Amino acid sequence: MIMLTESDLLRILSELGFSSPTPIQLKVFPLVAQRKNVLVVAPTGSGKTESAVVPIMAMIRHYQASPVAAIYITPLRALNRDLESRLVKIGMTLGLRVMVRHGDSSQTQRRKLRQTPPELVITTPETLNYLLVAKGVRDVLRNVRWIVIDEVQEMIDEKRGAELAVVLERVKRLSDWKVQVVGLSATIGDEEAAARFIDPLGEAVVAKVDNLREMDLQEVIPKVTPWEIQSGTNNNLSPN
Repeated sequence: MIMLTESDLLRILSELGFSSPTPIQLKVFPLVAQRKNVLVVAPTGSGKTESAVVPIMAMIRHYQASPVAAIYITPLRALNRDLESRLVKIGMTLGLRVMVRHGDSSQTQRRKLRQTPPELVITTPETLNYLLVAKGVRDVLRNVRWIVIDEVQEMIDEKRGAELAVVLERVKRLSDWKVQVVGLSATIGDEEAAARFIDPLGEAVVAKVDNLREMDLQEVIPKVTPWEIQSGTNNNLSPN
């Protein structure tokens, strides 16, 4: 089935500031669309955030997934207006809502999350841990199908990594769906350990572009849309 035509994909990327898909996007789009757990390693400015979020949001729209369908987890220091505006813009191109929820969120924002939850929530590990037990929010988290972990190299240190691993497992147990996880990193020390953090069963796929020079030298216009998925590859979209 086709979730996005190639012309739609190019239009969305154009609205996001890309003249054509970048090399990392060409690698990651089909992997995410095939419901693989993926570790994405690419330098800043490569379009790696969009490589995960665009196909996830396309699937949310295509399958009319109930909110909250996706969670974008980021360290507090990386939770800034630039990130928020980029993800909100991606959502707007597909008619989907994005909301930030962290410890300083206003009472109005907290109430909106309970009463009119968005398709995607941007949050920190600490706040997500709280939301898992928060009255009125826990139930909407049963709809989660996708998790994106930003700055994954910072998240897997001994203490924070153990805490986040517990939070991820709690989300997976709570959700009525098989949860797909995508990790993003500009650099990574232990690639194998990071991939296993993304998928403890060891089935995560690593997609990487080593440097911006490699990006400049690669052909970036796809001959075939990455959105064509052969029948049977979306079996993981069924409930647990």
